[in-house]
Amino acid sequence: MFNLGCVLFTCITKGGQPFGDTLDQHHENVKQNKKCLSRVKSYPEAFNLLSRLLNHEPELRPIAMEVLSHPIFWHSEKRLAFLQCCSKQIEYEIKQSNSEILEDLDSIAPIVMDEKWDEEIRSVRLSCSFEEVQSLLQFIRETFSHYDLMPVRLAGYIEELQPFGDSLKPHYRLLDEYLARRYPWLLIYLHNLMLKHFGNSSWFSVYCLREFNQRPHTEREYHDLGEGDGLGYGDGNFQPEDEDDFDY
Repeated sequence: MFNLGCVLFTCITKGGQPFGDTLDQHHENVKQNKKCLSRVKSYPEAFNLLSRLLNHEPELRPIAMEVLSHPIFWHSEKRLAFLQCCSKQIEYEIKQSNSEILEDLDSIAPIVMDEKWDEEIRSVRLSCSFEEVQSLLQFIRETFSHYDLMPVRLAGYIEELQPFGDSLKPHYRLLDEYLARRYPWLLIYLHNLMLKHFGNSSWFSVYCLREFNQRPHTEREYHDLGEGDGLGYGDGNFQPEDEDDFDY
């Protein structure tokens, strides 16, 4: 899995190396657990997967089935369907007074929503709390479900859907592109959170292969939100923001 992480990093970055450009640098930095993932920092799904594949501790690296089930490989419709399922499950948990999941949602809100999203999505008139992740998910769910029934209204809700260019793209492609640009960390943070709370539930099994779903998980494998490197992904290793910050 470690070697796969190195190969994927090179493919995604078109030739980049996470542990240095020379063989000697690579071996030495691997021993010292010094890696630089700044080139994939703007691609949250890749950053998450590569952080885990390149984990210094082998037991914390994902198995093959987990890699194949990772959101980095999901198509637009599956990504949106997952957000819809999250919204429904969260609504149910709120009714059941599940305070733990609400606390986790509150902890990721400042990260996945940098500012109030009613200021980002103009012309929206909804009676909900714009500081809550669950309200954003509810809006996404309703937008995806009723897009074909009220395209004019939705154009007013999300002004930037239409100018994406290709009029032949299905509406779910447009919506997914919009969300990936405006809320790039939303999907992967929710995936980690749902894995933590519902990793062995039947609805979550739709989004992961059977062997992965049935494999027992440790608490550390969930990469608890708000810990580690501050992104919910990891082992606490320093991830430079700029290539110049890392002296290979």
